[in-house]
Amino acid sequence: MALTVSTMSDSSSVSTLFSGLGKNNYTSKRTNSSQNDDFSLSMYGSLRNGSYRKLVKAYYAKETKTSQSVTSDDKTATKNSYAKLKTDTSNLKTVADSLAFNSSLFDKKEVTKEDGTTESEYDMDTLYSKAKSFVESYNSSLEDFDKINNSRMLQQGVFMTKATKTFEAQLKKIGITIGEENKLSIDEKTFKEGSVHDVKALFYGSGSYASKIGNYASKVEGYAATAVSKISGLYTNEGSYLKGLNSTSVIDAYF
Repeated sequence: MALTVSTMSDSSSVSTLFSGLGKNNYTSKRTNSSQNDDFSLSMYGSLRNGSYRKLVKAYYAKETKTSQSVTSDDKTATKNSYAKLKTDTSNLKTVADSLAFNSSLFDKKEVTKEDGTTESEYDMDTLYSKAKSFVESYNSSLEDFDKINNSRMLQQGVFMTKATKTFEAQLKKIGITIGEENKLSIDEKTFKEGSVHDVKALFYGSGSYASKIGNYASKVEGYAATAVSKISGLYTNEGSYLKGLNSTSVIDAYF
C-alpha cells in the first residue's frame, strides 16, 4: 500500500519510507557505505523539515481509520455476545445451585385439601418450575456458544453437553429429553407424574447433574466476564490492558 502525502515536496510514499526501517543491523552493515550515507542524510532531512512526522501520522491515521471502519461493528457484536453468554451462564449457575443445594425442595409439605383435611405431599409444582428454568437457561447458553470463538469457553460448552449425554437416561425418566443441537425439552405431565426420588437423584447434591452443569456454567461466566472487560483494551508487554489507547496516540507522543 502506497500513501502519498501532499505536504511532501518529493511525493514520497509510505511504503518507500518504511522499506528502509525494516532492515536489521546485519543487513545494514552489508549495504554500500555511500547508500548508508544517502539514507542517513535523507532521513535526517525528513526529520528536520517535519515531513517524516507528517508521513508517519498520515500512515497511522489511515491505518486506524481503516481498522476502525472494518472492526468497530465486529468488536461491538463480539462484546455483546460475550456479555449475553455471561448473563445466561450466570442464570444457569443460579438455577442449578438452587436445585443442587436446597434440600427443602425435596421435602414433603403439608397441603390443605378442599375438604379441610391436610396431607404431606411433595411440591411438584415448585420442582417443575425449577427444572423448567434450568432447561431454559441451559438452552440459552447453548445458543450463545454458537456466536463466540473462544476455545476455553467452547471447551466448557462441550463438557456441558457431554455431561448431559451421560445423564440422558435419567433425564428421560423425568420427562427431560435431548433434541436437535443438544437442546433440552421438558414435558410437564411426565415430570409431575414421575418420582420425586428420581428428580432428587438427578438434581440434588454436590455430585449431581445440576451441580456439574453449574460448575461448567460458572467457569464460562468468569471467562466471559474477563473477555467483556478486556475487549476494548490493548494488551501490553507487561500483561495488562490499556483502555482508550491506539497506535495514533502512541505515535503522537513521540513528535
